[in-house]
Amino acid sequence: MTTAGALVQARDRAVSNWLLAAADNRDRAQTEWNDRGVALLRCGGAFTAIRIPAPLVTAAAGSEERAEVSAYLSAALHRGPAFVDQTAGWYYCLVPAKACETWGEPETDCFGDDHYLGVPCPGIDLQHPRARSCWVVPMDGPADLCSPDAIRQLIDAARNTTAEAGAQKPAEPTPDPRQDWTEALSITSYLPLRVPDREQVDQLTARLRAHVGHLVLKVDEAINDECHDTADRETARWLLGRVAHTLSQDPGPDNRTAAVHLEDLALNCRALSAIHSRKQQIGQLAAIASPSTAS
Repeated sequence: MTTAGALVQARDRAVSNWLLAAADNRDRAQTEWNDRGVALLRCGGAFTAIRIPAPLVTAAAGSEERAEVSAYLSAALHRGPAFVDQTAGWYYCLVPAKACETWGEPETDCFGDDHYLGVPCPGIDLQHPRARSCWVVPMDGPADLCSPDAIRQLIDAARNTTAEAGAQKPAEPTPDPRQDWTEALSITSYLPLRVPDREQVDQLTARLRAHVGHLVLKVDEAINDECHDTADRETARWLLGRVAHTLSQDPGPDNRTAAVHLEDLALNCRALSAIHSRKQQIGQLAAIASPSTAS
């Protein structure tokens, strides 16, 4: 191992030990990092987090390329730590807990001491493209946190860029995606013997991707609202990982692969909707089956 590599490993070990002080159970949090790459830590003690939607970050950076966004954030935050949830589309900047006392920027959140946050294991970075969450700016050392003022400047830059470009916030998908997933599952039900019309597949794919993207945010919020690990929470986490994989895929080179992709989107959309509906109705995550068998 090179000297630089050894220094990085030593840094990550020190940062890990510091972050684990925010865990309800250090051993369990370490196991979560080992097994899933993300551990649930409590905000409001040594640190908390400011959550920023990805469109604001990419607008400020002037790019959606991961490496370019990472380089921009490193400079804009003065090497303050930040990670991204690639499934939900949120960036999280770690800041001192007292930042919540004065934070009030629209479209963002500063978490209080009643919030649990899924924090990636130090060392999981952009070299781990399949990780749900990864560090875009790693912590330089224990207690090295972002300046809230630097984050405000980043947000101001994003809004100025958006205003200059005349960008508009896209409309949310229609409230009930049931019609679209039902139609998608109907036209793909005869695969592989009968392949549906590509134009219809492409239209449904676009609508379902919008539905799924909206539902991912809602389900992610529902998971974060749960303070304790349960089987339903684990199932929801697994589903979000499966959805992330589906969204990362293109429809494919031919009509059949495009139809299979549409079917996957429809099944994921149905499962996410079940979780979200259950949460709205009774305040709990739903107990769901695999997307391929959910009713």
